Amino acid sequence: MPITPFRLVLILPIVLILNGCAALKPPPVWEKTVPEDARDQLALRLSASGSNRSELEKAYELAPPHLRAYVTLLIERMPAVDLAACTGELLARTVVLADSMRRIPPYAQDVPEEIFQDYVLPLRVSQEPLENFRPYFIGELFALVRDCTSAEGAAVAVNRWCGSKVRFQSTQRRDQGPFETLKSGYGRCEEMMIFFSDACRSLGIPAREAWTPWWSYQDNNHAWTEIWTPEGWKYAGACEPAERLNQAWFTEPAKRAALVLASRQGEARPGEILYRAGERYSLINVTGNYAAVSSVNLKLNSAGQPLAGKDVFVSVYNFGSLRPIARLQTDSLGQASIELGKGDYAVSWQAMSPNLTIIQHRPPAPSRVVLDASQPAAVPESFWLRYDP
Repeated sequence: MPITPFRLVLILPIVLILNGCAALKPPPVWEKTVPEDARDQLALRLSASGSNRSELEKAYELAPPHLRAYVTLLIERMPAVDLAACTGELLARTVVLADSMRRIPPYAQDVPEEIFQDYVLPLRVSQEPLENFRPYFIGELFALVRDCTSAEGAAVAVNRWCGSKVRFQSTQRRDQGPFETLKSGYGRCEEMMIFFSDACRSLGIPAREAWTPWWSYQDNNHAWTEIWTPEGWKYAGACEPAERLNQAWFTEPAKRAALVLASRQGEARPGEILYRAGERYSLINVTGNYAAVSSVNLKLNSAGQPLAGKDVFVSVYNFGSLRPIARLQTDSLGQASIELGKGDYAVSWQAMSPNLTIIQHRPPAPSRVVLDASQPAAVPESFWLRYDP
């Protein structure tokens, strides 16, 4: 039905009133608190959260003004799945509890700001589901650590408690969260690591995931927890208590590790050896903390010309086949480099490439490998990969 002049007179005031109400609506809290030079980036992240945007914006209303910068940091570092699922209450409670616990126990007051941001504040350790774990662990464990003067002493006490709650048993391939692990009483090494790391972070103890993709001298792999102390990073068998840090069943095996990695959100810090950077995370090569290492320098050519942007794989023998421990990408000169421990490795420029080269890597001497993609060689019928004791 056409709009008559009379009806138009009635509709126009309503439209003007609605527009006026929209104009009077105050801007979201984050627009008033986030520094101007960071607003555009944050706006992009909020837009990417879709229908969950209101939840993320609510975190700025719930969090105290002096902690809203941490809300921004967590949103900036979130993977897409968390942007779509994280609640405002979880975000706000996380920054409040994390900040509170850095001020009470004596050991937590020594933690540098960047270490706090990287290894105490984050919402998750690995790929487990988001869970509001901090209130539980603080309630259960604060009395154990409140008078501890060192992060090492606090971590040992927490690990002893975790070991009384969780034991090793294989689960499904997908990581379960700390409450699932607590309820069942068991988990894989990755899930034991998550449980212990969450407990540590809840109490202001900086903790991060460390793992070897595959052992180079026996079948299987392993994950554990590293604890930051004023003396540097130290390791612990998660939910496998010992009398001190740097004491675990894998102490000797780790000395023979080909590659040990640690993970963190955000970009690598100065001085860290970056293995790979992904979307809002970094994998750090920490093999040198456990074993003697030196560089393996790779070059990929085709008919004498460098091949840029190609994947090169370094593999070990594990569970009856060659399994990649590292995937490197060649630069504009066709080169790539990685620091590895002692051992023999199979190097190829494609996952199933016939161009397979065996190298004997013996630190401290570096190794150099040149692969020619234009002249693929047949894989030998048999070969040895030796790992000296």
